[in-house]
Amino acid sequence: MKRLTSVAAAAFTAAFLTVAINVSAQDSNINQRTFLTFSGPVQMPGVTLPAGKYVFRLADTSLHNVMQVFDGEEKDIIGQWFFIPKNRTTEEANAADGKPVVVFMEVPEGVTPAVKYYFYPTDITGKEFIYPKDQALKLAAASKQPVLATDSDVTKGGEAHVFTVEPNGAEAAYDANATANQNQQTAASAPAAPVAANRPTDLGADRDRTAIGTSGAADQNPAPRQQASSELPTTASPLQLIGLLGLMALAGGFGLRLARSTN
Repeated sequence: MKRLTSVAAAAFTAAFLTVAINVSAQDSNINQRTFLTFSGPVQMPGVTLPAGKYVFRLADTSLHNVMQVFDGEEKDIIGQWFFIPKNRTTEEANAADGKPVVVFMEVPEGVTPAVKYYFYPTDITGKEFIYPKDQALKLAAASKQPVLATDSDVTKGGEAHVFTVEPNGAEAAYDANATANQNQQTAASAPAAPVAANRPTDLGADRDRTAIGTSGAADQNPAPRQQASSELPTTASPLQLIGLLGLMALAGGFGLRLARSTN
């Protein structure tokens, strides 16, 4: 009987550890860590990226409204910027076939392509990037379309002051309600054209005409890094690892104590 009790205690401990590890794995990519490779230079808010491989992920802010880009080795942060939600249809998400989707602004030849939307694999709601005012003015003039802009300092976190700039340089207030209604209409619209692995999808009138190859995939075995929500960027935090090790030690100690008490 004692032998059976000891085996049961050991089995309970192993099961507890397995559950703890599985939960950690399921929640490990909450920052949407994704690898993207570009065949040519592309504009992001506040930065122009040369051709190459990069790591994109959400900053750990309280509002979850900041995207960050790192070099391919994820050693140095290259840029970070605000974004607002942008919806796509279920058909468009399915057509992406589990791959990230990047949609560029329509700009004339000779202008470095600028990213307008980014969709994490399987997510219906993506991100519309918000550009610094000076950069937004240039992009609006080149694309002949309004561009979202901000004059807020992203490193301070918090909510961004968002407005639009017109091709003629005029500024207009950003209407979040109108954007929400537009997103609902987009989600209810007919499906867009299938997504190719090396080009962005079509969303409404936003059709890319720039030959920039884009490929990428979400990290299947991420090692997330946490950042303070007050100011960005900050150093990584080991809190998740410490918590998991604590659970493992607690479960192991409980199992050993139970085994000894039955001998």
